[in-house]
Amino acid sequence: MSWQVQSDEPLFADLLWDQPQTKAQQPRLLVIGGREQSLAGPLDLYQQLASCSRLKIAVPDVWQKKLPQPPAEVVFCPSNQSGSLAGRGLDQLLALAASAEAVIIGGSIGANDETRRLIGQLLERIDQPTIVTDEALKAWPAGDLGRPNQIVVPDTVGLHQLLQPWCPAGKNAANLDRTQLMDLLAEKDLEQLNLAVISANTIWVKVAKNMCYNMLSSGGSTQPQPLELAGWTTWFAARSPKNLFAAAASASHQTSGN
Repeated sequence: MSWQVQSDEPLFADLLWDQPQTKAQQPRLLVIGGREQSLAGPLDLYQQLASCSRLKIAVPDVWQKKLPQPPAEVVFCPSNQSGSLAGRGLDQLLALAASAEAVIIGGSIGANDETRRLIGQLLERIDQPTIVTDEALKAWPAGDLGRPNQIVVPDTVGLHQLLQPWCPAGKNAANLDRTQLMDLLAEKDLEQLNLAVISANTIWVKVAKNMCYNMLSSGGSTQPQPLELAGWTTWFAARSPKNLFAAAASASHQTSGN
């Protein structure tokens, strides 16, 4: 496996530039996230994706009284005593996922034991392209590489935790330099892992044997956040479900500002 460089010229220009022209052509997306203490993640994704997709946002029903006039895209699902999504909402979430073309799990979702178990069950049973990010990665088993339909979008700390089981003995993933990171991600043992991550002023994309990276635009005042990358990865995955590398590479280019 070798790395491709994506610069001003995207690797998948047709997918990137051929935008849906009507609401009926926009992809159907499902966001699963939120907890009683915060809806920041789902709200950020709503602002990012509502105008360019047919969106549903599944949040804990503890918010039902706090949002007396929620956006039409919001769906309330059972919550537990911690105010996070409850296990008894599994069937409802699976039904919502079945009607979506891509799913993103994360965004202020919380990390209590019941919600972690729920996330694990969703990851086992959702067959649509599924993007896993933010607190949902706390439910990701150490050393697990995921299913072919899944892409993880961690922050830098999450990336290190994800890669630590695959580091050479005595090595700390947090101390890998740029070349060592590229070499580790190219290892055959990690072939099954799909990820997109912002690290060292670069967006790295790896889907099966396909890998690319692109530098972040120097003109941006702030570095994009993992949730933004995850949102665009979900959007493009819905439009390119049979080629998730094209989806993630296009999301990387969209996020980078090139």
